[in-house]
Amino acid sequence: LLFVVLALTAPAEKLTYCIVVFGKTIGSVIVEKNTAPDGNTIYKLTSSTVSNFFFITRTTYQNYVVDYREGQLMNVKAINTVNKDSVHVKIEWNGSRYNVTKNNVCYTVNEPVKISTLTSS
Repeated sequence: LLFVVLALTAPAEKLTYCIVVFGKTIGSVIVEKNTAPDGNTIYKLTSSTVSNFFFITRTTYQNYVVDYREGQLMNVKAINTVNKDSVHVKIEWNGSRYNVTKNNVCYTVNEPVKISTLTSS
């Protein structure tokens, strides 16, 4: 059973949530949106939790920076850490395709991302 509770709201630019499990706060999520006059929009999400189950402690940390330009995904930098194991992902649009690097392994994606749950209404 997991509840996310809204803790602070600024004019649609920054949201802070507490992560609550069984009535106990185990972490937080901060989501930010910054829009530049040139139409560039950067979304940032930072989340961290510490939970205990019997004698096992689990810590998580996520950090995502997502850059849209004129409605198209341009760059993503993401880190997801569980306990001490991290996954690093970097996505960059080079004008014709995305170069995706995940833990130093490279991939390509040819289709531009024009729609996202981040930007859709």
